Amino acid sequence: MNGPQFWYLKSKVLAESAAWDYLKAMPEKDRFELVSINPGLVLGPSFVGAGFTSGEFITGIMEGTKKYLPPNNVVDVRDVAKAHLMAIKKEAAAGRRFVLVNQV
Repeated sequence: MNGPQFWYLKSKVLAESAAWDYLKAMPEKDRFELVSINPGLVLGPSFVGAGFTSGEFITGIMEGTKKYLPPNNVVDVRDVAKAHLMAIKKEAAAGRRFVLVNQV
């Protein structure tokens, strides 16, 4: 795999890794709780009209340039928002990572 999608996915992996590395490198007294939330393809109501990855993906399906929609990978944007809220509220979430998909 190469091209824009590869670099988009790679940037997500590198960003999460950088966050955990940053936390580990901090002095113990300055550390904070970190939770990593990794959703699949996020779909749902949008605040912007165009120019976002999942919107471009759906446009590609509608225009026939994309043929595949990963059924297990799709996550509703509202569920992603709930996951972020739960990560803040639930003490047991601290220091963990969560992958969000609609089924496994």
